[in-house]
Formats: sequence, C-alpha cells, structure tokens
Amino acid sequence: MNYIKAQPAEGRIIQVQNAEGEPVTTVQIVVQNQVNYEPKVSVIIPVHNTEKYLKQCLDSIINQTLKEIEIICIDDGSTDSSLSILREYAQKDPRIGVLQQKNLHAGVARNAGITVARGKYLSVLDADDFFEARMLEVMCHQAEKDGSDVVMCTNSVYDDSLKQHVRETKFANKYLKISPFQPLDVSDALYTISNPNA
Repeated sequence: MNYIKAQPAEGRIIQVQNAEGEPVTTVQIVVQNQVNYEPKVSVIIPVHNTEKYLKQCLDSIINQTLKEIEIICIDDGSTDSSLSILREYAQKDPRIGVLQQKNLHAGVARNAGITVARGKYLSVLDADDFFEARMLEVMCHQAEKDGSDVVMCTNSVYDDSLKQHVRETKFANKYLKISPFQPLDVSDALYTISNPNA
C-alpha cells in the first residue's frame, strides 16, 4: 500500500515556507481535491489573471492520457474571473484542488502548491500554457525507465494570433549528448538549462 500524505482540509489556512530570508506565506485551501490514491504526478499551476487561456490550460491537463494525477491550482490574487473558472473546473474534475493567496507572483504560488503536493513527481505549468495530451505519460515513463529525479523536454512557442506553433525551444546540443545526466555534468547551466521555463 502506498503512503499518502494527509490532505489539509478545505477552508484551512496553511503556512508556506519560502526561500531563506523570505517571509512565510499564508495560503487558503479553497477547494480540496478528492484524490484518494498516491498520484504519479502533481501538476502545479500558478494562476494570475489568465482567464483568456485558463480553460485551454486546464483542458490540456484533465485530458492527459496519464490519469493518476492531481492538479493543484494556486490563485495568485487574480482580479479577473480566473478563480471562478478554477472553481468551475474543480466541480467537474475531483483531481483539481484550488489554493488562494494574495498576489505574490508565480514562484511563491509554486511553493504553496509544492507544500500540499502528494505526487511521486512534480510538474509545473503556467496558466497561459498547455501540455500535449501524452506529455505526462511520456515524461513519467522516462523517469521510471532511467530512475531519474528530473526529466526535461523541449517546448513549442505558440502564437495565439496566428493560431500556430512558431518555434521550438531546445536544449544546447552539449546537454542532449548527456542522458541521463548528473548535476555535475551540467553544472555550468544547472539553474538556467530550462530557461525560461520552470
């Protein structure tokens, strides 16, 4: 039997520890997900005023071929209808949980999501982005195959006005030759290898 970290109750206020020297953040659990298994992946989505893109983002996650996931959305002080959209989707899919905090930006919101995450792996997605339908399945399979702590992939930049992919961001060839790699193998770019993505 897999151990499942206890879920904090809906309506509960949690304290989130941020980077050293940064203040603790207070976050409220608005909707608790109903996941009663150990998720393979916890998808963490910071949300701030992204009503235009949020439904496409959420649809791309709830329709993943990998179903054993939890979806943690953190409303980062939105002033548009983003929180209403999150509540609507949480009613439709029990894997969705919603947290709310004042506007402290994506990094702090991600920390809040990590605090309550119960998945074996974490995946971070911005609310104005979306995943291909098999992405989590493929990434999870690769992590299991290689025994990896971290799996990375390229991404496409989508032009909303043209309704098409306009370019693909790729890793430098020298990193592609090292797979799987150790942190020392990429020490010159450990914190920037996936820039600008989390």
